[in-house]
Amino acid sequence: MARSWTRLHEHLGVPPGPVDFDMVAKAAAGRLAESDDLDWKEHLPQPPREGRWNELAKDVAAMA
Repeated sequence: MARSWTRLHEHLGVPPGPVDFDMVAKAAAGRLAESDDLDWKEHLPQPPREGRWNELAKDVAAMA
């Protein structure tokens, strides 16, 4: 089940509901700190090469 309230909601002072791009952009601009349930990525990683794991896939799986 999707979460309807996150640290983004708390940081922005908005009621529970879906997270949208504008909320993420405002939280990034406000420099919301990373936490157990929030991990900022400045650049998307390249596909895995030579047996290395794709770090984005690992992070997404860990957050799920």
